[in-house]
Amino acid sequence: MRLIFNKTLAVSFIALASITTSCIENDKDLYDPNYKLENPLKLIAPPDFDATTTKAASVNIEVNDEFAGQYYYLVEVFDKNPLFDESANALTKGVAKKGEPYSSPITYLKGQKGLYIQQTDPRGRKEVIYTEIPSSNNSIQCSFVENKTVIPQSRAAVSSRAGSNIEVPNYESIPANAIEIDKSSIIIENNTAYKITQNYTGTFQHWGVNSAKLYISGTWTLDNFRVQSGLEIIVMNGGKIIANGLTLIGTSGLSIMKGGEVSIDGNLNLTDLNKIYNLGKLTLGSTSNNPGLFYNGADAVLTTGTFMLGGANNYNEGIINAKVMKTSWGATLKNNCQINVEQEFQFNEGTLIQEKGAIMAHTMQFNNTKIELNNGSMLKASQAMNLHSGCTISGDKASNTSLIKSPVVNFSWNITYSGNLIIETDSHPTQAGSYQLLDGAKMSKYNGSAITIITCAGEVNTPEGGTPPQEPGPIEIKDNYVYTYAFEDQWPIYGDYDMNDIVLRISNVKLSKKGKYISELDFDYEIMAVGAFNNISMGLQLDGINPAYIDEIDYSNSSNLGLDFFDIKTNGVENNQKIANIPLFYNAHKVFDDKSSTPSYINTVKTQGHRQTQKIKVEVEFKNNSVSSLTMSDFNLFIITENKKEDRKEIHLPGYKPTDLATTFYFGKNNDCSLTKKYYVSDENLGWGILVAEPKAATLWRWPSEKNMIKEAYPEFAEWVISGGKDKLEWYQNWNNDLVY
Repeated sequence: MRLIFNKTLAVSFIALASITTSCIENDKDLYDPNYKLENPLKLIAPPDFDATTTKAASVNIEVNDEFAGQYYYLVEVFDKNPLFDESANALTKGVAKKGEPYSSPITYLKGQKGLYIQQTDPRGRKEVIYTEIPSSNNSIQCSFVENKTVIPQSRAAVSSRAGSNIEVPNYESIPANAIEIDKSSIIIENNTAYKITQNYTGTFQHWGVNSAKLYISGTWTLDNFRVQSGLEIIVMNGGKIIANGLTLIGTSGLSIMKGGEVSIDGNLNLTDLNKIYNLGKLTLGSTSNNPGLFYNGADAVLTTGTFMLGGANNYNEGIINAKVMKTSWGATLKNNCQINVEQEFQFNEGTLIQEKGAIMAHTMQFNNTKIELNNGSMLKASQAMNLHSGCTISGDKASNTSLIKSPVVNFSWNITYSGNLIIETDSHPTQAGSYQLLDGAKMSKYNGSAITIITCAGEVNTPEGGTPPQEPGPIEIKDNYVYTYAFEDQWPIYGDYDMNDIVLRISNVKLSKKGKYISELDFDYEIMAVGAFNNISMGLQLDGINPAYIDEIDYSNSSNLGLDFFDIKTNGVENNQKIANIPLFYNAHKVFDDKSSTPSYINTVKTQGHRQTQKIKVEVEFKNNSVSSLTMSDFNLFIITENKKEDRKEIHLPGYKPTDLATTFYFGKNNDCSLTKKYYVSDENLGWGILVAEPKAATLWRWPSEKNMIKEAYPEFAEWVISGGKDKLEWYQNWNNDLVY
């Protein structure tokens, strides 16, 4: 673009400017190397500012190899969860096995807080883990190695562990002085023992007592009865209660010993002072209200319709079978065996702790619940699991892996999974910020993990076998980001920073791999705009790639590219280069119209007609076993502003080194500080090019229209620059519509 000066130049520079559209002429005898143009942006960037929206890092991934190194696992790194988000972008893919972790460089978008890493085992089963990107360095470590639940534990072992927190009654015999209840006229008195040792169908009289006990070793059959405060009913081994309904009032309680049975066809009505201990068999139509303490012991079975729990003292060491199970707000339940719910399991704003326990229901609903799943525990909903705001679910890092399993998981916001935990589901919300996957927690598709869950009741989750084990097939890494490069052409003098002298977009980047090595690189490039009259050429240096590693380069349409200007070897790379260089085009104007003899602005002036752009596909084939890694950070794109094959004036992004054919004459001259700082930056750490990388979308970055400075077209650009690219990371999404093309 023709540069407008705001101060008097040196005499030789003025004479030159009058005969050329460029500010610097090839004739260095007329060139003033000391002239510096005032910073048009009036911004100073920190030294680490690189003028891109991307960042480079490295990953090291260890797989959980269950085949002892016999097969490779496929490892993939994404910006989003690939299990549930179709827009997830692959950053790298490779293979790993025991003793051979996958290590690779990656390029990701600045602002990305973490990465989703997917392991696919030789049977085709996929697991995803989230790893935060450390702020202190660019090395990301990830391990899928985990504990597996393979050894069942006895109910007694589990019972002794959880039951140690409470005192469970153990009645083995009836006191010798207990009074037999055989008629309804008997009155219950304080501190007295009673018994029913025969078949009894009557009741008794009492109006509330202190510390009375009724032992039942026979069968007590009754209709509906209200047990007054202070009486504990104890069902001994071999004893039974058969009732239509039972109400426990005040501090009355019910203790069922091993071998004892209670069957209530209707409702068991409770209060928050009752204590219920079941070590035998308890069958209910339903419960209402909540006991102060509920304990279902090892080998005990509770079968009920609707089951209500509340308070802080609820323990299950045995089996609970319910039609519906609900807790009141703020309840705590410790489950160390198995709960089976035919319809809905609902837990409201409390704490659920499982130690090798499993809860299985048709649907599950948790409201602001803290859930701890330890030592191979499981929550399973056969239809849907609803996690409402504020739920946290954690697995104990020091014990076996636990499992959350449901075909559908729904929630509103702010859900956290963490620790030694796997979430199996086919449907899960994906909106940013809605959930966190922390501290080793993993996700897989429903029935997609290799986890076995065994409770005290036996095996409750067996992994599907998947396909027969096999090595990963050909690997393709499809990059869904779009990379827009925009350059000023006046280096080493500042330009006017409308950043449209040349705008080029790279998309559809794809790497094909065979085993550990890259076999092919494909990408599309498209010249979007030319805001300069002088000739601009462009090339791509693949940093770190030896030219001899390239077998062939093909272009989908090279008719207007002018590639014969470049000195090209038979394999398609530029000659006399130590690093592989791929010519893109000789004259940007002629790519649009090879017959045009008068340069003009292209797609930078809004009042002029839009010129149709053309995508050029480039296919780069590599020699076998030569290239192990390549990322977008290795794409060293540059422009050439003089019609020279050697000793040419190149302009690269800040920090990227020139090719072997570039002139170094202008380094350290005018506004350039390449000799004292990094390549292609000024004293204020500003460059002559920027890179805007973003996910593929209907609307992409819009370059400033002619003579509109980028910091005016993008109000947040200045803050992005002076912060070193750390603030206003999405500055490119907020533009002044009047100032962009």
